[in-house]
Amino acid sequence: MEFTTKNNEVLCPVCGFEYNHFLSVKVIAPHHNTINIVGSNEAKLTKYEPTGTFTSNVRGTEIQIEYSCENGHHWIFAQFFYKGTIETKIIQLPELEEEYDSLWRD
Repeated sequence: MEFTTKNNEVLCPVCGFEYNHFLSVKVIAPHHNTINIVGSNEAKLTKYEPTGTFTSNVRGTEIQIEYSCENGHHWIFAQFFYKGTIETKIIQLPELEEEYDSLWRD
């Protein structure tokens, strides 16, 4: 799967649909706290646990943005920074079966 855009709009990596929503943003910094912003009203600061996508290297910082497209697909775009380089990954998640609270937009 690839992270693609069309006319600067993020496309769903599963179906290519342009209507997508942010669900959460997580910043995972090893040996520090993890910041997790979920939905419109909630931000959590939690103790670091090595549960990031790039678990082979626990020295860099990872940013995860969770998305859902209006066709029901659900995925994470993850970026990992270490020693001046940034790696990216797309992780497909199971489709959401219930209504979700997307990040604020107004």
